[in-house]
Amino acid sequence: MSPRSQITLAWILALVVGGLMATFVAERSALLTKAAVAEAELSPEIERLLKAVQTRLSAGGKTAADFAAELAGLEVYFEASRQNQPEEAAQVLALEGSLFLELGEPDHSRILMRRIKAEFPSSTLAPEVDTLIAAIDRRVTAEQARAGLVVGAAFPDFFEEDTEGRPLSLAALRGQVVLVDFWATWCGPCVAEVPNVARVFEKFHAQGFEIVGVSLDQRGESGTVAQFTKKNGMAWPQYFDGGYWDNKLAAKYGVNSIPATYLLDRGGRILGRDLRGAELDAAIARALAAR
Repeated sequence: MSPRSQITLAWILALVVGGLMATFVAERSALLTKAAVAEAELSPEIERLLKAVQTRLSAGGKTAADFAAELAGLEVYFEASRQNQPEEAAQVLALEGSLFLELGEPDHSRILMRRIKAEFPSSTLAPEVDTLIAAIDRRVTAEQARAGLVVGAAFPDFFEEDTEGRPLSLAALRGQVVLVDFWATWCGPCVAEVPNVARVFEKFHAQGFEIVGVSLDQRGESGTVAQFTKKNGMAWPQYFDGGYWDNKLAAKYGVNSIPATYLLDRGGRILGRDLRGAELDAAIARALAAR
């Protein structure tokens, strides 16, 4: 696949995996840099249609009926493109499929993605339809997993080994307040948050606070993870399997964007998600004070 084809696929994957309101940055995909997106050469009409959909989502659109005007616009452009502009027509189907996924209709989304391969087999996206459908399946699975991870719910346990080969589970940490932290060395926001995470660990660890890190780095990067954690004073256990977005624990808990954290009380129940800064400090202090 050419670099430009990779960029187009990455653009569509960002819509599918991250949602239509996702920011197109490298953290969504290793292919997706701001520079790459700028080079994607999306047509002005595709960009206009995408912005129209995003505007409607921002305004609270939740059903196909809410997007009647936008869907009509997509259909008009599709019909105008299907004969002589297969790339444009395929992108319209992908955008429409992403919208229906956002509206909670994954079956309709899959149908639209399959039409790309059937109707525009010469398009850039046609050979990647299976990848797109797999991304839809992962997002649906992730949303189902996350649905039960609400404040007050028990956080499901796991039994794995950390990067040092030692047993790692939440059951072994019962009685402690625990932060489960999903991150990666390639994730800019994760790296930016590391000093704050290390600070709260040093501040509260002696009082009964623990962290379990889950690295979404890729296969072959175990040395990078070990070097990074040592350099940055991350003196808590890490789980790493090289699976990237298919990391076993990330899949189990429906993680499809990072950084992602869950703060658990002494009994393993969820106190909060994605807490940062002073809010995280306060939540840890309250949990440690509770008996």
